[in-house]
Order: sequence, then structure tokens, then C-alpha cells
Amino acid sequence: MQFLSGGLDELMARPDPEVRLPVATHNLEGFASSLAVETRRRRLAAVTLAVFTTIKEHTCPLWPFC
Repeated sequence: MQFLSGGLDELMARPDPEVRLPVATHNLEGFASSLAVETRRRRLAAVTLAVFTTIKEHTCPLWPFC
């Protein structure tokens, strides 16, 4: 939740959040896709903290989330 909340806060702090929304959405979709792929690759039933951390380390900096 902190990851998403922080990203939303960063987006809304911009003077033009509606203009930057497509970039933020695209980045979040890519992050979520990477989570799903890695979760499947590890044959897990759900995303774990280890998977989340691994993907975050590989994708950040990922505006506006990190």
C-alpha cells in the first residue's frame, strides 16, 4: 500500500497530474506485469514480499513510485 500511496502522492504533487497520469499508469502496469511473471516463474500462488522486493529493485527508479 505504501508503494501505491507514495506514487499517488508524487503524481498529485505535480502541477499537471492529468498529463502525467498515462506515464504513471504505464509504469504501474509494467511493474504489475513483472510481479505476475516472476510469481509464475517461481510457481507461487501469490506475490510474496521477496518477489515484490526483487521486482522493485530491478525496476526502480520507476516514476512516480520510486
